[in-house]
Amino acid sequence: MVRAMGRANFRALKWQTFGGGAVGLSAVLVALHVWRGPSGSLGELAVRVVLLCAAALVFNECAFVLIRRANEALHQERQRLYALHQISEGVTFLPALERNLGATLEIVRQVSGASVVAWMEPTGGAKAEVACRVLVGDRRTAADEDLRLRYGQDLPGRALSSGQLVSIDDAADIPPGDRDAYPLMIAEGLRSGAALCATVHQHPIGMLVLGWRERHHLSAADREFMGNVTNLLGVAVENLRLYREAQRLGAIEERERIAREMHDGFAQTLAYLKIRAEAALAGADGPGAVGGLAAALEDIRRGAVEALGDVRRAIMDLKSPLGGAAGDFTARLAAYLHSWSRLNAIEAEVILPQGSLELDAEVEQQILRICQEALANVRKHARAHRVWVRLAKETDGALSVAVSDDGCGFDPDRAPRPGHFGLGILQERAAAIGGTVSIASRPGGGTEVLLLLGPAGEPSGGLPLAAVGGSR
Repeated sequence: MVRAMGRANFRALKWQTFGGGAVGLSAVLVALHVWRGPSGSLGELAVRVVLLCAAALVFNECAFVLIRRANEALHQERQRLYALHQISEGVTFLPALERNLGATLEIVRQVSGASVVAWMEPTGGAKAEVACRVLVGDRRTAADEDLRLRYGQDLPGRALSSGQLVSIDDAADIPPGDRDAYPLMIAEGLRSGAALCATVHQHPIGMLVLGWRERHHLSAADREFMGNVTNLLGVAVENLRLYREAQRLGAIEERERIAREMHDGFAQTLAYLKIRAEAALAGADGPGAVGGLAAALEDIRRGAVEALGDVRRAIMDLKSPLGGAAGDFTARLAAYLHSWSRLNAIEAEVILPQGSLELDAEVEQQILRICQEALANVRKHARAHRVWVRLAKETDGALSVAVSDDGCGFDPDRAPRPGHFGLGILQERAAAIGGTVSIASRPGGGTEVLLLLGPAGEPSGGLPLAAVGGSR
């Protein structure tokens, strides 16, 4: 409707321009005729006016043909730019890419005037096939039919093998003996088609396929638009794959962490409770059974309290947020320490540096997890009354994060005990951000564990850090 109104306004403007020009030229001729005096009959004057108006009409028509073509080209270019804007917005949010892919292809179909638009991807199997992931438009094939094409067949296979834009202006020009090599065009009843493969680091990601049921020639603007859309979709699909891979690796890492904690905490506590219960049952009928049962029950009670503490700590760790807006890291750390202090009845204090901290999200996550591991060891082993978590900017540009306690301390040369993963977990997390862990402790003198990264400017896996403590 908008385009119809535009064409009506365009025609009105054309006739207004012609009418104004014809009236003006006629007035000039009449004025000259009167000013110079009658040099001819009125009939000759009328002929001159008619010829001049006809010339003006021809000139006006030619001029407006060129203007109309330029206007249509600008309108189409504006449509393509707006479509690219819509497509870029639709593919930005990766979790919704699957749902938005069909809407994206529909935008491409409307802008290009194609009958069908499809996104196809290599199957990765031994048969060397490409499969249709999404197809929009007036389909001729069954709705539940899975379009699979061998490499080298039809436009998608040719685009995949060549890496270039492949097009057919008119399927009628294909020799009859070669038409079996175009099953997609035959199945969809297409006369013209084009396909372009998207690649990331020389690796094919997918193909954008367009088809028309009438003869269609791809212009330079069509090719540019198709290339831009293909690049956007290829990058979005690859980013979605990487996003899912990161989620999978994150889930695996978290499962390994939980497994280590269960082995080091729940499993050993429950095994101890089992042994004590068996020993109590074995001595239940012997002399002094009452006293032995009372001691065994007290040990079992303490073990149950320890196991309950492990469970609560694990729940609190899982609920603690690891992401958020910039500048929220210190607030999340302080909130966690407050909850930990209240749960374990141990006074805790967090000391922050002046100014803001700008840390990578991965570094923030590992620091918070390391602090959680350190505080868990304080609760289990230190018998401490106070804990300090200190963040400080060092003079060499490094950042130090220390967790220390006033507990009983221990001899680092005798740790870790076999089967305990506390120090190993800290070392793994430190290595993930390019750091190393060292421990400062002595019996009766408390404990501090140090996470050290090189000063600013030296190679490291994350931002410069130092000193995360309180673990054993």
